[in-house]
Amino acid sequence: MGRHKEITITIEEVFEKAEAGDIFFQNALGVFYATADAGLEQDFQKAIEWYTKAAMAGCATSQYNLGIMYARAEGVEQNYEEAFKWYMKAAEQKFGLAQSRIGKMYKYGQYVERNPEEAFKWHKKAAKLKVAEAQLEMGISYEYGLDGVVKQSYAKAFRWYSKAVKQGYPEAQYHLGRMYALGRFVFKNYRKAFELFEKAAEQGIVEAQVDLGYMYKDGVGTSENPQKAFEYISLAAEQDDIEALSMLGDMYNEGYYVERDVREAQKLFDRVYQLEKVNKQKTLSSTKET
Repeated sequence: MGRHKEITITIEEVFEKAEAGDIFFQNALGVFYATADAGLEQDFQKAIEWYTKAAMAGCATSQYNLGIMYARAEGVEQNYEEAFKWYMKAAEQKFGLAQSRIGKMYKYGQYVERNPEEAFKWHKKAAKLKVAEAQLEMGISYEYGLDGVVKQSYAKAFRWYSKAVKQGYPEAQYHLGRMYALGRFVFKNYRKAFELFEKAAEQGIVEAQVDLGYMYKDGVGTSENPQKAFEYISLAAEQDDIEALSMLGDMYNEGYYVERDVREAQKLFDRVYQLEKVNKQKTLSSTKET
């Protein structure tokens, strides 16, 4: 087999090629400006300029990247209509990540009306192209079922979660861990659940951090370890997870692993109350809109 030669190129040459109309290098400049790479300062507006040049010339990657910028309000006002437009252009070229984003927009009703059937269709297209976030969405759809779209199937959910886990997708690690913990499609295996939760928790998945806290506290799937339980529950509480804040409050109130501190416990319980109040207001607003 032949060896691949390492090709180096200066930023000046990148600009030269981009200005000559090379869409690969136009997209590269967009990425460099968006991420402050290759010695360039972060400048979202310049990123959009270069993405737009390449996108207008038919570059699917730039079309997707431009959609991301509009969806996240990076360098422009948030505009889901523009995001959807550019995602669709990329999706029509079988760009999997764009197909997955369209699926999410249909799922959550961003610019378009909520449509579970359309969401499932686009996620399925992307999942077949091995897009991990779409494989996760397929797993969720089958684990819980979608009325009028797909029937609940733990077997199919397990298969799709497993595909995403093979790509190291943390949210899929958590969901697959739950299937082992609950015995869905497989026999209950708390040790396997613990291993998957641990991988997901290390990547910041708050639900996995909470479940690890419980497992360490009760010695399920691992040895009982109050210190680890406290550490993982604290990590989740830092992300304002209501269950973790409440559990951490109980730990301080009861003096579990830490010195008993009623004032600290009350602070945590107050934070729970505030978050629940905000969530209730959001729910009421959502109900009025529908």
